[in-house]
Amino acid sequence: QNWTRTSSDLIGTVFLYLDYSVPVQDLREELQRIVEASEHWDEDVVGLQVTDTSERTVTLRAIASAKDAPTLWNLRCEIREKLVAYVREHYPDALPALRTRLEAPEDGSAPVVGGSE
Repeated sequence: QNWTRTSSDLIGTVFLYLDYSVPVQDLREELQRIVEASEHWDEDVVGLQVTDTSERTVTLRAIASAKDAPTLWNLRCEIREKLVAYVREHYPDALPALRTRLEAPEDGSAPVVGGSE
């Protein structure tokens, strides 16, 4: 079997589901700062990509490597916690939320919410 890997390092993923308004490049830079400060990162692999979209959110996939499975678990948890805190502090509007838009009828009367005619 050819596994094409020359080391036993493991790569883990963290998924975030955020609003389209999130500045992806800023999160890439924050991820880099997080792993560089982490005792769990092996200084090999780190990255962040938009991997999917839906009608409400973009899916961001952060990857990072660690020397073994227990260390990788801790790294993934650390990345998730710190990225969520960063988004909450710097870009709270990028957290997923249901948004409703009410429009007044053309006759100028008040919008009807949840009722039937």
